[in-house]
Amino acid sequence: MAIGVPTGEAAVAQIDRSELVPCARLNGADLAGADLGGLDLSGADLSGADLRGAKALNTVLVGAILHDARLDGAQFLHANLTGADLTNATATGAGFGGAD
Repeated sequence: MAIGVPTGEAAVAQIDRSELVPCARLNGADLAGADLGGLDLSGADLSGADLRGAKALNTVLVGAILHDARLDGAQFLHANLTGADLTNATATGAGFGGAD
């Protein structure tokens, strides 16, 4: 399912949580500071996405593509990242406590 991903300051407010589903195509999305808690984003393409400061508590990211993503300061506490591709992602100050 491809969705139009807004960019800029208001991007997070414009994305409907119902669009954030498994296999979503969110490459390059501006999700900085977004609350992704509890979502199932298995297989989602988040390559090049800006997730700085995002909160992904208990989020399922099994097999998600996060290469070249900006994860600095994001919190992936108890998230399931099994098989996720984090190639060249930056994660300075990110939290992965209890994550798989």
